[in-house]
Parts: sequence; C-alpha cells; structure tokens
Amino acid sequence: MSIHSYCMERLIAHCDADCFFAAVEIRDNPFLKRKPVLVCNRTDNRGIVVTASYEARPFGIRAGTPVYQAIQLCPKALLVETNFHRYSETSRALMELLRTLSPHVQPYSIDEAFVDLTGLPELLNSEACVQYAQMLQLRILNEIGIPVSIGIASSKLLAKIASDLNKPRGVAWINETNRRTILSKLPISAVPGVGRKTALRLSAYGYTTAADLASRSEIQQFMGSQGRYFYAELNGEALSPVASRTQPPKSLSHLRTFPIFTADHEYVLSYALQLLHELTERLRWHEQETAEIQLVLVTKDFSHRSATHRFETATASEHILIPTIKELFKEIVEPGKLYRKTGFIMSKLQPAFPKQYSLFNSEKEAKNDALNTTRDALEKRFGKHVMSLSRRSVDKSRKSTTMRPSTAPEELIKR
Repeated sequence: MSIHSYCMERLIAHCDADCFFAAVEIRDNPFLKRKPVLVCNRTDNRGIVVTASYEARPFGIRAGTPVYQAIQLCPKALLVETNFHRYSETSRALMELLRTLSPHVQPYSIDEAFVDLTGLPELLNSEACVQYAQMLQLRILNEIGIPVSIGIASSKLLAKIASDLNKPRGVAWINETNRRTILSKLPISAVPGVGRKTALRLSAYGYTTAADLASRSEIQQFMGSQGRYFYAELNGEALSPVASRTQPPKSLSHLRTFPIFTADHEYVLSYALQLLHELTERLRWHEQETAEIQLVLVTKDFSHRSATHRFETATASEHILIPTIKELFKEIVEPGKLYRKTGFIMSKLQPAFPKQYSLFNSEKEAKNDALNTTRDALEKRFGKHVMSLSRRSVDKSRKSTTMRPSTAPEELIKR
C-alpha cells in the first residue's frame, strides 16, 4: 500500500476522558490525587454517587450507589459534590483542543468525542497511530489537566470499542490485522448500542460475541437498519461519518437503574432530581429549552408509569422544572412498590433564544430566567454552591469531606 493510499484510508479517533467528573475534581484539588474519590449529588445519607474514581471502584462502588452504602464499602472515601459548570467548562476546552487537530470533531457526550483524522500524513502505520495518540494524551493532560483514553479505527463504532480496551490512559488501534481477534473476545453486551434486552434476544439466536455480529450478514435482515449499522461499522465501514456540524437534538432523555430495588420515595425523588440536574446541563450545553417533560418510573417487575407536563413557555431552568417534577412524582408513585429505575424524557425542544413571555405570567417568567442566568454566571465564576435551589445540599467550601457509615433506610432492599 502506498503512503498516499494509506493516508486517505478512513481514520477515526474516539477520545474518552477517564472518570471525567472525578478527574476534574482531582485536577482542581491535588489533595484528592491517588485517593478514593466519590463525586456525589449531595454528601448526606440521601446522596447518590455520580462518579467513583478508579481508586474507589475496587470496593464495588459505581455510579448510582447510595452514599450511605458507599461509605460502608469504603470508609476512607472522600466525598465531593458535583460542579457541573466546571465540568462543562472543561468539556468545552477539550473540544476546542481537538478542533486544532481536525475540523471534523463530533462531541458524543460531555466527556467524549470523535475526531476524523483521515489524510494526516504523519499516520503512516500502526506504530505512528499509537505514537500520535500518546502525544495527544500528553497534550490534553498538560493543557487541560485530565487523563483520556483514545481509540483509533476506520469506523466510529470500532474506535469507541478501541478506547475502552486499555482504560485508564489507554491507547488502542483496531485495524484489519487485529480486528477479528479483538471482536471475538468482546461479549456482545459490550458493543456500544447493544442493551441488555437486545443482548438477551441476540444470544437466543447464537450471537454471543461482537465477532458474531460482524461475521453473520443475516443480522442485517434480522435487526433491520440497526443490524446494517452494526454489520458495517464492526467490519470497518464508516456508515456513520464524523459530523462536525450536528443538528440540534429533537429530544433528550436520561434514565438510570438504581443500584438497589427501593420503596423509599424520598430516595427515588432525590435520585430523579439528580438526573434532572444532569439532563438540564445537557440541555443548556445544546443551547436548547424544553416545552415538554416526562417523568418515568419503572418498578421491580418492569411495569412503567409516567406523567407528562407541557409548558406554555419553553425552559431550561431547574427553578421551574423541580416543582413540576415533584407534582408529577406525587401523581404516579405508588406506596409499597419496589422501584428499579427512573428518569426523564425532554421533548419539543426549542433554541434558547430570547422569547415572548405570556401575558399573565410575564413578570414571574422573566424573574425565573433572570435568576437562572444570574445563577449560571455566579456559579461559573465562584463555583457551583454560591447559589442553591431548595432541598439541594450545599457545601460552600467545595472541599472534600469524609463521612462515617450511616444506617441504611429500612425501605432499601438489596437485589
């Protein structure tokens, strides 16, 4: 293969920050380095772990673990409350750095992005690709202060798989020489986009590894467009190109399974409000507002209950959303039911342009928008907890704190 033909072969990198929220906290507070750090929505016994550092994960702590349980698992853990404005700032800095490498950068979430490296003359072979990725890792660490893992391949799906192979601070390149070997060792449930139910369905038909999806062409008929996507991308065909200019989303959703079944309504609501906070940050990231929000509750036996509210004026303000969610929660929560999952779907999204307020509520709506804008500006400058909405636990010092083990609520039932 000539140098020219090699350089024109599709090369896509997936850059994924390692333990992003914890990494930002550790960067901003060196005292936390090499310690078990838990980033939580609140640090009291009703709090929930949002991210656990790699030092905390051997204790069995994951996202969604209740704080009281995390402290029992790791008494020396250091708790830090979330600072989403700081995470958003760091994310923007990361995306801007990646755009200095290529005009084709597609943010995939707050802490990961795809970069089209096709045509770069310095990427002549596998060794050059790995060295390039390692140099990029070092540059991101020096300029932004966070560790990342990078995967390189000829399709986005393979690149995303590659970035997960050697975490943390890993580098991997999947090419035609090693692709089949890597995919044969990857469980089908580990393929991005294959959920638990889909994995069970596929396993019933003999699909157990990613290599099965890549080698059996009938998957294209079996799963339709999704099957065609998996088959092409796992075989190195970039069916989904890196989109540097993506259309604003038409809807956003955020649902998460509890680490334990629970009938504790306060715990479920606290968990839901944390998801709402994260989803609202994503909404603002896209510079959008929502005119409709749906709260979803899923019971232990997988029955779904939901309630929807439509707003006269689209909003991205938690000040407006939280009271609405509390009312929706009262409508659908059932005493004695064990719940496994909750979350939200935001739809009827609109650009966050200046808007015409309604005739009768204009003063209230304007005040809410002003409060939201002021809160964002103050938090961006002084930290997340300079202002606080009702019932949100506040740690104005933004310093890490340790907690003693607490007694678990009786309503929480382990799986």
